[in-house]
Amino acid sequence: MRCMTALLTVMVCSATIHGLEPDTPAQRTTHPWPGPERSALRIPDAIWLDIEDHAGFNGPIGYTRDQMAHYGRDNHVLQSTLNLFSDARALTRETGRISDEMLSSARRGRISDIVQNAYTLLDIPAARGIVAPDSSSWGVPWIPSGSTPLEALEALAMHFGSSSEAPPVLSEDAQPHWDRLPMPIQRLIVRMLVADAVARPWIRASIDPELIRSAAVEQLRLAGLDGRSLSGASYSFDQALAGAQELWRENPDGTSFDPRPAPASKALLENFDQSMMAYASVIYTRHAEAAIAEFEAWRTQSRWEPDPDRPLRGFRFDTPLGPVRILSSGNDRLSVGIEVPMEEVARLGTLSEPNGVALVVDLGGDDTYIGRIGTPNLAGVASGTGDGLLRPIATVVDLGGNDTYDASGRDGAIACGFFGIGAIFDLRGDDTYIGAGSSISRALYGTSLLIDYQGNDTYTSRGFYSQAAAHCGVALLLDRQGNDRYTLDALGQGLGSTRGVGLLIDLEGNDLYRARDNGWNTPLYRGLSVSMAQGVGYGRRADFGDGYSLAGGWGMLLDDAGNDSYHATVWSQGAGYWWGVGILEDRAGNDTYRNGWYSLGAAAHFSVGHFVDLSGNDEYNTNNPSAMGQYMGSARDGSIGIFIDGDGDDRYVLRNRSAGCADLGSIGIFWDRRGDDRYTVLLDPSINSDPALGAVVSYPYFHSFRDDLPSLGVFLDTQGLDDYRDPDPEVTNSARWDRSASNRERALGIDIEHYGPPTPATAAQE
Repeated sequence: MRCMTALLTVMVCSATIHGLEPDTPAQRTTHPWPGPERSALRIPDAIWLDIEDHAGFNGPIGYTRDQMAHYGRDNHVLQSTLNLFSDARALTRETGRISDEMLSSARRGRISDIVQNAYTLLDIPAARGIVAPDSSSWGVPWIPSGSTPLEALEALAMHFGSSSEAPPVLSEDAQPHWDRLPMPIQRLIVRMLVADAVARPWIRASIDPELIRSAAVEQLRLAGLDGRSLSGASYSFDQALAGAQELWRENPDGTSFDPRPAPASKALLENFDQSMMAYASVIYTRHAEAAIAEFEAWRTQSRWEPDPDRPLRGFRFDTPLGPVRILSSGNDRLSVGIEVPMEEVARLGTLSEPNGVALVVDLGGDDTYIGRIGTPNLAGVASGTGDGLLRPIATVVDLGGNDTYDASGRDGAIACGFFGIGAIFDLRGDDTYIGAGSSISRALYGTSLLIDYQGNDTYTSRGFYSQAAAHCGVALLLDRQGNDRYTLDALGQGLGSTRGVGLLIDLEGNDLYRARDNGWNTPLYRGLSVSMAQGVGYGRRADFGDGYSLAGGWGMLLDDAGNDSYHATVWSQGAGYWWGVGILEDRAGNDTYRNGWYSLGAAAHFSVGHFVDLSGNDEYNTNNPSAMGQYMGSARDGSIGIFIDGDGDDRYVLRNRSAGCADLGSIGIFWDRRGDDRYTVLLDPSINSDPALGAVVSYPYFHSFRDDLPSLGVFLDTQGLDDYRDPDPEVTNSARWDRSASNRERALGIDIEHYGPPTPATAAQE
């Protein structure tokens, strides 16, 4: 029994401190409902003062920078992460500010603001003075105002061409097809090329191609391949990552990392100038979003749709930035980055761009994209031809249709920012995205953008690092509308690793997020899959190996509306690992959550996990026999884990160390703000003897800095007629319990009627 009688005699706090007597009519009715907004999600002052009195912290409930410095110094720990530890209450305010800004920008179509804010989380405030061009200007000095789209295209060719008398951009075959395009589509094409042009110099300034080539060849050698066989026609950079995790070779058993970091890969990481990439990314998105907004405004006003009786033909033309493909208003097949057999060309009419393409604009139809679409061509980097970073941007704009993006079995595809910018803007239709490893908005030393504007879409991946997964960059997957399905093996759906922000935003619809139960199973977690998905910040832990640890980044999943389903296992749904920050926020709807371990606002090893479900009648781990524990506001080893359910009649199934548990100098907070809830506690004595609903894990003295770090586990329910199915008889509705274990290991549970039941006035307010 961790709570010793003598300690409880000294430490028990009266329920009447700060007026918190739990069962008086005045207490139930005198506190107004603060409102449904995320900004109103703040533990009431009186209750927080009571928690502070109980916690025993010297100052705010949190850890100072000096205290966090004891855990070791990592050159890649983000200042934005360190800022979160000092005050657990302020942490919720900060994550709310960040998520509010991201969601507001997404609703308004301000992709550039999302990218800019994401790089700010990486301690790189960049391009704040850059504004998008208006419709009267092309946004660059080398295209005169008032130029027609064709004149602007020729000015671009002249500006970047190798001679003072560049030949016409459009061939005699392409010119008639260009002339048939509506003027706003011509403008869209040119504006997207300008976005590419203004960003390229800054990308080239961010990294030395020789460093990329050395790392690629080294990884191929470690994988047992011959680097001398590389060719610009067949090689894609992701092959250098075959069998590797974040540029390190994985052990054959798949459970850990090779203890020998590749020297060239280390040099690549240490010499990457991320500020240049940040600047390039904001400039690009400012121009791109302005181009799309201008086109969409025209389409809405004119109600333009392709005329099926007079279809628009596709064509191709070359520019100094690379080839441009305009696909027809019918159903097209385009293969990018791979050779297409002549038999397939003849049978299916497949169009081919084996060496990549700078820009694709599709005019309509149900299209099929095959291979590395929306991904920069880095063939020349590894082959040593010297032209690798001349084309570090690849863009796709699809105007409509139910499209399929198929990269089955091909890693590194579908809107991947590999040492540059990879972007897909799909404006209409029910689309299907099929990826392998490192795909579907994967950022690796760059920025990836997958923006789907409308439709019921499906995102499916096999392999690791997909669906908004970032390492040394920003990966954004934004789905603005529709009932969508996201499925992967592991490591994605909002994953931020070293110096990375992975951000998945879904604004509308009843969505399903799933990390497969067999995605990455390891004995370390009793055979469960290590999902690392759905809002996870993840770093490389190497204190048991080579010592070259790498701090995690920011992983976020933000769902704005809909009745959603979340399914994952270990490390998921707002979790942080090794200096990482993981956030999951669901703003509305009746949602279901299934997970297994370290989930729903959980963190370990100097990390932050934060979870918010703002409203709705939700279910957590009901009918889930595989759930193990340490979820819903559970933190370990210098971490902070916070779980908040803002409103609704919820159903919880809890295991050991869940719902407000602190372990080894950490802070775990669970708060259900309002609703008639049911808590079912199913403890497993084969794991440990620690309870749920406000708990702390006790340790003997370490005779080190750890003895100076208090632990605090808090369970809080502030309104509703709640049903507690817990083996501890003290845990009941309108009660208070104390499970503290020592002066430095405190735990507290409070069920109180702070707000009172909903009234017609508050219902109207919401």
